[in-house]
Amino acid sequence: MSLTSGSFFIFLLVTVILYYSLPKIQKYILLLSSCVFYLKASPISVDLMLGLMAYILVLTYGGAILQEKISGWQRNMVSAITIVGLVATLFVLKYAFNMGELLASLLAMDVQLSWLNFVPIMGLSYFTLSAIGYVLDVRWQMYSAERNIATVALFIFFFPQVVSGPVTRFAAMRQQLLTNTVLEYDNIEYGLRRMLWGYFKKLVISERFAMIVAVVYKNPQDYGGADIFIATLCYAVQLYTDFSGCMDIVLGASALFGIRLPENFRAPFFSKTVQEFWQRWHITLGLWFKDYVMYPVQISNVMVKLGKYCKQHYGKKVGKKIPFYFSMLVLWFLIGVWHGCTAHYFVASAVVPCTLLMISDLGGNWFSKIGYKLPFHGCSLFWDNINRLKSLLLICICWVFVCSESVPLGLTCLYDVFANVEENHLTAIIDATKMSKLGLLVMIFSLGILVFADYLEDKGSSLYEFLNKRSWLMRTAVLYAEIILILCMGMIGKSEFIYFQF
Repeated sequence: MSLTSGSFFIFLLVTVILYYSLPKIQKYILLLSSCVFYLKASPISVDLMLGLMAYILVLTYGGAILQEKISGWQRNMVSAITIVGLVATLFVLKYAFNMGELLASLLAMDVQLSWLNFVPIMGLSYFTLSAIGYVLDVRWQMYSAERNIATVALFIFFFPQVVSGPVTRFAAMRQQLLTNTVLEYDNIEYGLRRMLWGYFKKLVISERFAMIVAVVYKNPQDYGGADIFIATLCYAVQLYTDFSGCMDIVLGASALFGIRLPENFRAPFFSKTVQEFWQRWHITLGLWFKDYVMYPVQISNVMVKLGKYCKQHYGKKVGKKIPFYFSMLVLWFLIGVWHGCTAHYFVASAVVPCTLLMISDLGGNWFSKIGYKLPFHGCSLFWDNINRLKSLLLICICWVFVCSESVPLGLTCLYDVFANVEENHLTAIIDATKMSKLGLLVMIFSLGILVFADYLEDKGSSLYEFLNKRSWLMRTAVLYAEIILILCMGMIGKSEFIYFQF
């Protein structure tokens, strides 16, 4: 059941009607709907899917409660078994095949691993991370384990978030899931408008930029460095509007039930540093890995002892940096694995980001110092935009490997960007997409709207708040224009959301 399909709209409409028609059992309506959605969207049989869901639920629910009833080494044992059980399930069903293939390739081994190549299960990595976070929070006594198994089940399998996140926390969701929601116009209006904006991003913007990316990266050796550079920038727009558009649809659908999920993006292309970019991109995933992986590793006994040793032998600064860098390496290694554990995705989502962040941290503010010596250093707006452009170009290094789908080809493309700049075939690329002049104008116009919306978000506002301050006539005109553009210019059914694969 795709988020852009008619069956999803019917499913959502029926769920909303039942939800508000039966206020005393709203939680159970959502839980039943979530199960139906997940079973309908699952590529595996109903029996297997129900078994997997029951296993995840019982392990999470039972492990959390048992942690509170026992203490000492027994409690540690239960925590370890629960976490290992969840992680092992995720690893075997999602990452074992790719990691095995990667290791076999690196070690030049002829190993048959097809038996590990399971059918992809939608949302597995997202709801498993949420379940692990819940178990760890109970283990760290941040709150008591939930006794109502239906509440835990709804938290894990709430259908809007199982598609592509966001990764949620039980403490932020519990009260919303338990509270009976009264039908309110504001929730319905906000939800529908947020979903509409998401569909506009995906169908009108993302799919058009995807056409340029597909033409160039299908045979990048046939194009010059300028072409590859432009195609990579187009992929930046494609990926952002695809993923953030999916989040808008998910957050909008959730808002229809009066449930607000956490934001996953905050105008990432307005970031002035690479570090800031990752704080604004896929926010809930980054925070999850920081809270449940990086910080625990950083304050572990091993890291504390390592820090003291380095401090005594190499100085205070090194004593602080070494544990931090080790923790960062663990963090980005796991993020690389989470993105599928193929060679090109691992380089794009782990090696390159981690390297850029470490170089940035080691180099300090050298870029700002250089700028300070230039004649225009006093113009903050100009320098801010230079920093934003610098951050975007550095992040695009990651996406060259994603688009190339190969590490060697990605390196070749990067070389061509710098060594073969003169050659370009922009007109031929546009012709190859078979995009009409109207389609091209819509793409450019829509990009302008996107930049304006992100500008508002960077300033602490939003397009929704901006339009709410305008007249009723203008809001209505914008709403109808958006619907007409989606229906007439939206490229419906062209592709699934990119992050479905994760």
